[in-house]
Amino acid sequence: MITLYKYRPFNDYLKPVIMSRKIWFPARAKLNDPEDLELKLVEDVDAEVYHQFLLKKADQESWPRKHLKYNLKKGFTPKGDLTSEAKRTIASSQAVLQKHFDGLGILSLSDKKNDPVLWERYGDKGKGVCIVFKMELSEYLLRVDLRSGKNGLKL
Repeated sequence: MITLYKYRPFNDYLKPVIMSRKIWFPARAKLNDPEDLELKLVEDVDAEVYHQFLLKKADQESWPRKHLKYNLKKGFTPKGDLTSEAKRTIASSQAVLQKHFDGLGILSLSDKKNDPVLWERYGDKGKGVCIVFKMELSEYLLRVDLRSGKNGLKL
């Protein structure tokens, strides 16, 4: 069992949430910061991650050794850096994943029970409410740690 919190202003949108005991999961584009939960594969995937990806894909799809060797050769420079082609592949994958990800509903919750920053930002400067959610852990819950800087989804 996990307890999570949603800080909200006390407004007309709150009454249906309380009355119906249901809450809206907006798409990423409807969040207050369009860069929140933006995939950053191009920035996150380095040569080692891409190398492991190719090895895993080759294993899962039973690539012939020759095919793996070919993909490794076209994915890395002689110095071991990612080639332009590998970067294009990553960028293309990022675009496809982002499109699918953007179709999901997102509910941002906190594990902090009484956070002054969250009250200030989302709870109408402390005049709003904090809705408590008690739920079982689920594969549908994804923990995202937001730190200073860009709030992308780091894989």
